[in-house]
Amino acid sequence: MWKFFHGTLRFEVRDISTRNLMGVEKFESCVNTLMDLHQGRHVEGVVVHVDVVRGTFTDQMMFAVDDLVYFGTSKEFQTLEVKLSSRNDHDYDYDYGFPSYCEYFFPHVGLLKSHFSFSSLRALSLSHVCVTDDVFCYLLESCHSLEELCIRSASLLMNLRVIDPPSLRALEITRCCSIHSLEISAVGLVSLTYGGRKSRLLLKNIPNVRELALVDESCLYFVREPEKHSSYSPQLEKLVLDIRKLDGRYGRIVAPPDSPQLCSLIRLEVKVFTLLGRRLLFTPLIKGSPHLREFRIELCYSVFPQNSIRPAFPGIISKAGRFVHRNLKVVEMAGYIGCSCAEELLLELMRKCPSIERIGINIASDYYSDDPLLYVEGLSKGNRLTYGRRLHMRATTRNVAKERAQRFVSKIPKQIEVSVS
Repeated sequence: MWKFFHGTLRFEVRDISTRNLMGVEKFESCVNTLMDLHQGRHVEGVVVHVDVVRGTFTDQMMFAVDDLVYFGTSKEFQTLEVKLSSRNDHDYDYDYGFPSYCEYFFPHVGLLKSHFSFSSLRALSLSHVCVTDDVFCYLLESCHSLEELCIRSASLLMNLRVIDPPSLRALEITRCCSIHSLEISAVGLVSLTYGGRKSRLLLKNIPNVRELALVDESCLYFVREPEKHSSYSPQLEKLVLDIRKLDGRYGRIVAPPDSPQLCSLIRLEVKVFTLLGRRLLFTPLIKGSPHLREFRIELCYSVFPQNSIRPAFPGIISKAGRFVHRNLKVVEMAGYIGCSCAEELLLELMRKCPSIERIGINIASDYYSDDPLLYVEGLSKGNRLTYGRRLHMRATTRNVAKERAQRFVSKIPKQIEVSVS
């Protein structure tokens, strides 16, 4: 009965390398069987995830993926996802161009139309796939039903324009390191995710964007230069700031007292890379969001030994002064490992936001150590470390973190519902 299957076809190929060609042969055989025997008129979607070592994505593998793309177009699929990854997942694309048939045999992208028809496509996601500016332009112009477009880690993209696509509602472009300019003017766009340099993003006309996610450097300028975002920031209902991968290159991210006035914001999410012992203050952003109801923070930690050179620390930190927030109801903290800085942030929020009804603490973290005797030297003070003070700043196991969380819960007023997971 699989020959008449009309749902989403999902292919996962793992550990593709010169030492493991058996997986390639099995994948190719499976694709050929599918194309020869499938009798259904439609399929909902095609998903391809390939775990590949850079430099080992063979022509055989390329054509197998292309066969799946071609099969999907012939069956009028609505979703397509192609993701190449490896254990050492870097920000470059791999050896597969989308689609490679055209690169090999038809140098002009205009001839895509005679071999691949994406007219039925509603959602497209490409990760670590070679995509050129011409192909990007063709997809926007020819896919009149395209509602969701996601492109990650495509190093060939340089100058992009997204001008009034008829159906596009969600757009994500992240880790495309070669982009010189990205111009967006899309009346129908509702959700936008961008990771890159602020000088390369030009938002002209996005009156219906309600969800905005910014990654890495673009976060800095949203916080530092709020006046440049005043044309669209008042309409946002959800904002995500992901600054985990800045790696200290830009120093502190100072949130000025006149942070963006997010008049419609309901949910704020912050993902931050922080140093043990460093205070976390996000109150300026909360102060500038009078209708905020949900706040979530995800913490990743780092510690630098006493004799090492500590890079500048990226973290949004600023004093917002005295204020009372009357609408914040839910606070979520992920990556809790028992640090005092995390507890101080929660206590500060409870003081300034008496409306909080529920707090969720998640202790899942990659930072636990098997060494229970690991200590951190010193506290941060300005740009220097004050040595001589040994503080056991964080839990070394998940169980210890859970015990610390439960002790902290005893300090929280009983009228607030608290969960530890």
